[in-house]
Amino acid sequence: MSALKHFVFPDHAPNSGTVKAKCKYCPTYISGNAKTTSNFVTHLKRKHRDIFIQSKSEDGTQISQTNISNFTKSTSVSKYSANDASQMQITDALVSFVAGNLTPLSVVESPEFKTFVESLNPKYQLPSRKHLSTKLLHQKASNIQSNIKEKLLSAESVCLTIDLWSNRQMKGFLGITGHFILDWCMKSIMVSCKRFKGKHCAENIRQEYEEAVACYNIADKITNIITDNASNMTKYERKLLQELCLVLKPFEDATIMVQKEINVSGSLAVPVTLGLEHKLAELSTTYNNKMVLTLMSSMTKRLSCFKSEDVYLISAILDPRFKLRWSKDPVAMEEKLLTYARKQKVDCENYSDESSPPRKMSKSDDTGLFSFMTPTKGRKKHISGDIVKMEISQYLLEPCDDACDPLKYWNDHTEIYPILTKLAKTYLTIPATSAPVERLFSVAGKFFRPDRCRLSDSTFQMLMMIKYNEKFAIA
Repeated sequence: MSALKHFVFPDHAPNSGTVKAKCKYCPTYISGNAKTTSNFVTHLKRKHRDIFIQSKSEDGTQISQTNISNFTKSTSVSKYSANDASQMQITDALVSFVAGNLTPLSVVESPEFKTFVESLNPKYQLPSRKHLSTKLLHQKASNIQSNIKEKLLSAESVCLTIDLWSNRQMKGFLGITGHFILDWCMKSIMVSCKRFKGKHCAENIRQEYEEAVACYNIADKITNIITDNASNMTKYERKLLQELCLVLKPFEDATIMVQKEINVSGSLAVPVTLGLEHKLAELSTTYNNKMVLTLMSSMTKRLSCFKSEDVYLISAILDPRFKLRWSKDPVAMEEKLLTYARKQKVDCENYSDESSPPRKMSKSDDTGLFSFMTPTKGRKKHISGDIVKMEISQYLLEPCDDACDPLKYWNDHTEIYPILTKLAKTYLTIPATSAPVERLFSVAGKFFRPDRCRLSDSTFQMLMMIKYNEKFAIA
């Protein structure tokens, strides 16, 4: 008799070469080929001896070796060629699936995954793990990187955020994200997430940074707890938590505002900082306790720097929602904007002196973070021959619109304010926080699971490039 009848073979096993079959009595897979099938007999002898002896007594003969092809179904389905459009399209989707779902590369060697793919399309040739890691990932990552280069070349200005991170094995990585405006839409990309070796000193960071960018040229839960556990809390505890919510609410609002990635956020840095200071000053008159005083001290220490950084000041002025409403010295801020605007090279022949249509200023929130802002005061339009001063005067003369989208505003006013538009493309790309690059590391951490400790640096970088920048893949 043949030992092969005690095993389950793939429907389309090859007539030559190694094939794996699953034992009918245990989850073990045994390898064999058309010429040597003794592995199957040995498995029955060692693991299922009763079945082995019973099979012998029933047949009255020795278990013999039989060709594997007698136990597998032959198929006449021809496979796609390597250059077939369908083969390439499915392979590209497979690479996106592996990288996008943080799936181990070994999935292509899984018998169950092979059976699944075979049932969907018998003509498709599943690539090997080696081919996937050494060629396919590299091709797609390079494809995406090339497209990103083209996008960056089309952008007038790019803002980079950089941070360092260590995985579970304490391996250091340098993450860099890029932010730019293209067709008046905010774009966010991963420039690099590469292994960082050596001391975390400024010189090493600078060197790794330069190498990485060279190729581019360029409090609701607390409320729920109070509600759910109100019966277990004392009146004092409920009052204490409610006060805590009131004190921390402005910080929650500020955090949500500034952590946006595909929206303008840098222009919020100064107004939000001033808004938090104003709110804490108001709270200190009601809750004159150590916590409020500590928050005020921490605010001064951590966020006061934004009020002296020109990039954030200019960004706030160029945001049509704020302009100079936040400033205590608007004349000085207007002069600062004038200084930066004079550095822009714009074709004066295309300059338009047409006034933009007047717009009704939206009603300001007198209870939110920006309640400290003063209404826009009437201004006299500058009528001298200085084009830059005229443009700034005309822009600041318009009332602020709290509900407008800054990028849409500048897209609609490109011809009216050509100099300031060029300036806006540079300064409105700046993010307010390092949240984008921190999100990058959140994704990276999922790749380094305990069962993937052998993931190489190069494979990790390619997977991250595909995972984070899939939207920039060239069709």
